[in-house]
Parts: sequence; structure tokens; C-alpha cells
Amino acid sequence: MTPIRPARLSAIVAASGLALALAACGGTESPADGSAEPSTTESSSPAVDPAEAVAAGFAALEGTPISVTMDSPGLMTMTIDTDAANELMTMTMEMDMAAADPTMEGTVEMTIIRNGPDIWMQYGGDNEMATLMGDSWVHTDATSEDMTELAELQDFGATMSKEMGEIGPVTETGPNTYTVKFGEGSSVLDMGLSELTGAKAPAAPTEFTVVLDDQGRLASMTGVDEAGTEMTITVNGYDVTVEANEPDGEIIEA
Repeated sequence: MTPIRPARLSAIVAASGLALALAACGGTESPADGSAEPSTTESSSPAVDPAEAVAAGFAALEGTPISVTMDSPGLMTMTIDTDAANELMTMTMEMDMAAADPTMEGTVEMTIIRNGPDIWMQYGGDNEMATLMGDSWVHTDATSEDMTELAELQDFGATMSKEMGEIGPVTETGPNTYTVKFGEGSSVLDMGLSELTGAKAPAAPTEFTVVLDDQGRLASMTGVDEAGTEMTITVNGYDVTVEANEPDGEIIEA
């Protein structure tokens, strides 16, 4: 296995930090079979306070193996399957860096696999690092100092709860559908992005449309920032099985 210089590793770590940081914001528009599909059936149960219903929906993310995708047209798309309790994760991401931050350029493609203490990263896209790395994978220790924060970000639910800040007024607009305002302290679309990569943090929408499934869990949330960029976060499924095996191909030791 070929060693990689610390300077190169730091660049890879920064890029993977971006991927995992944004991973804490995942979603698609069409749930897969067995996924967290929104409920359209009126319930005969006593009415639940909208704020309590939304809080419970977000709480359902914690401690459960989930699949999440984030889609922001023209900016990025990413899917993460994660089982935090068993330290298993797979993630794929494509991002236009210039769209995320005008001071940066190129596209980034990232695949990350975690299985216990091992993390493998493959880097692609239109950028210098992708040219350098080719199809090889970088292997590193998930418990190393450089990877500690990234490993913690694998717990999507806990990270989401931490970064959302205070949930403001909640209005029920339809069956299991709510308009939710987040407080000024919310960094739900940053998730450590600016600190880890130096890229400008995205402007977080102050208002989201939140949809819960028929079990009261988060199904999706959509917001539009001040620049008109739409962010859709959708839970593809709960209690998923995460396959996170060592990849084939050349492995470079960090």
C-alpha cells in the first residue's frame, strides 16, 4: 500500500468533511419502497400540538438506521445510508463547488464507506485531487484525530438536532404537513461546512415545509433560501440494512 503525504491527506479530509457535513442534510423527492412515505389519511386520534408533532418527527431520526438523500438543483445531490449504532455508513455525493461558493471552482464527487474503525474515501470530479487519486481509495482510521468530527457526523439524527437550533412557530397546513420556522441560531445547512472546508456556509432558509409519515416520523423537509435555491431533504427509509464493506481496487494508506 502506498503512503500519502500529510498535505494531500488534509485536502482529502477537508473534502470528505464537506461531504459528511452536508450529509447531515440528506433527501430525494420520491421515497423508495418501504420508505418514509407521507400519510394522506386523516386520523381519528386526538389532535396533537403541531410543535410537538414536528419535534417527535425529528427525534425519530436518532438511533435508527436510515437512508437519506439531499437534492439541491444545480448545487448538489447526495445519498447517505447510515447505521450509527453499528458504525456502518455509505455515502455518495456530487457537488458544484462554484455554485456552493463563488470563490471556489470545479466539481467534487465523493464516495465514503465506514465500517467500524475503518474509513475508505474515493475522490472524483473536475478537480486536481481527483486527477491525482484516479480510481484509488484512501484508507484511514475513523478514530484518528483528523477523522473524529467526521465520524461523529455519521449520526445524522443527533447532528441534525444539534445544528437545527431552536424550532420557532409551527403551523399545520395539511395532513401531517407543517410550516416550520427555525431560529436565527440554526446552521442546519452548514453542519460544520465552513469550519471544515473554508467554503462559505450556505444561507439557511428560515422556513421549511415539513412532512411526516404515517408513523409521525420525518419524511421530508423543503426550504428555499434568500437566493432562491431550493433544498429538499427526504428520508428514503427507516430501519435500513447498511452494507459497508471494504472496497475493491487500489488502497492508499493515509
